[in-house]
Amino acid sequence: MKNQPKVSLIVPVYNAEKWLPASFRSFEGQTYSNTEWVLVDDGSVDGSAALCSKWCSVDPKKRRFVRKTNGGASSARNVGLDAATGDYVLFWDSDDEQDPKAIEKMVRSLPLANGIAVCAIRRVLPDGSRHDLFTCKHHVVEPDAAVGEWLGGGLYGSLLEACAKTIAHR
Repeated sequence: MKNQPKVSLIVPVYNAEKWLPASFRSFEGQTYSNTEWVLVDDGSVDGSAALCSKWCSVDPKKRRFVRKTNGGASSARNVGLDAATGDYVLFWDSDDEQDPKAIEKMVRSLPLANGIAVCAIRRVLPDGSRHDLFTCKHHVVEPDAAVGEWLGGGLYGSLLEACAKTIAHR
């Protein structure tokens, strides 16, 4: 993909020591290269901060670590937004493992310069089986309409299910 826009991935972290190693492997496996990872520790009391600090120190140009007192995931995301420098923003949870082409596919699907892409969620169960929580129907709409569909349940049936990954222009 030519002229790749920079994507800032904001990851709020709170007591996620158990899940971070798998998430880091998923981060590192992404095929889209023009990214910056902003990990925001939200006052963890386990070993999360140490793991994040170590992971970010490997590539400080593309990985940033911010610590803050506990204020919740939304507060951590807002701190991440302040630290982000990308053209687009994607929120990623500290226990997420994504398809290696997730970011690439989302960026490629942005229909407009100020577009928004939303993807579906698939849960991988402990026995290795997969369960689609909901899927997206592929279509192109204006950014305001996409947000309305996402928040209003037009794509997914209900607001409770609307917890997908979203990438949006800053």
